[in-house]
Amino acid sequence: NALVKRCNERIKAYQGKYNEISEITGIQGDKKRMSVPRGTASVKNAIKEKASKIEFSDNLKNALGEVSKNDMVKYLENAPEDIRTVWNKYEEKLKVIDANFKGTAHYDTKQRGVLVNGGFATKTSEIAGRTPYSQIFHELGHNIDAAASEPLSTYSFQKGKCRIGDAFKSAKHLKEDGSGFTLTEMLNQEIDEWFNSVKSGMGKNARTVNVWGKISDDMQQIPWQERITISDIISYRSQGMAMGGYGHGQKYWSETTVGVEAFAEMFGDSVCNPKQMAMTRKYFPKSCEIFEEIIKHIGG
Repeated sequence: NALVKRCNERIKAYQGKYNEISEITGIQGDKKRMSVPRGTASVKNAIKEKASKIEFSDNLKNALGEVSKNDMVKYLENAPEDIRTVWNKYEEKLKVIDANFKGTAHYDTKQRGVLVNGGFATKTSEIAGRTPYSQIFHELGHNIDAAASEPLSTYSFQKGKCRIGDAFKSAKHLKEDGSGFTLTEMLNQEIDEWFNSVKSGMGKNARTVNVWGKISDDMQQIPWQERITISDIISYRSQGMAMGGYGHGQKYWSETTVGVEAFAEMFGDSVCNPKQMAMTRKYFPKSCEIFEEIIKHIGG
């Protein structure tokens, strides 16, 4: 009857919960009695400990070496919990094709892996305005983007670029028609708001090139290691008229969208450059919130 059916369903639910707790904690209770292990705090700590443990695939370890692996794990251990969750979920799909690539570091869409310069773990990274390992975490951000985008019904390649920044729609930031902003759409809006704010202070007759010039001057006042991401994003929208000393060329922007690049930038900054992430959040707060929505979504 209905009562027996409900009881059986409740028993199955308890059994599933038991299996989950037992797997995470190693605690073996009395399955017949279905008793929940004592020590709730210890169970919670065990669950948290497993969630915080950083997984590192053999491919990454073999390509990068033990020293780099240990350094990267330390960065990840200090990253936000949702970032760690995403890393652990996709680390088996992360691939380093060449750790001593002589050209420009990038994610290869055909081979589904990254090629990085041998100096990605050295002080040369800091000279270039980056913290050590930021290059590889950035490129692996593109790798995660591609891996996480594949199950999406809207997944596609635009001239070889993955599109999670254009596919995911925010549940928090909505447009007038009720649909959610994508990361790309919100970045465009927040850049335009920045532009209009600067222009209003210069007068309605201010020329576009001069407004972008003022924005460039303002960015130059930001410490170098904190402005790379916003400089790159602004270089996209301004078509190269504004830049804080770093940015992709217009050919690159003709082949991708700002949401794709911003996702990788924000992922890398979340792991190993929190000061730069904080600066990006200052200028593009809503975009950063959408990035965090994406991270929670693909990590779930």
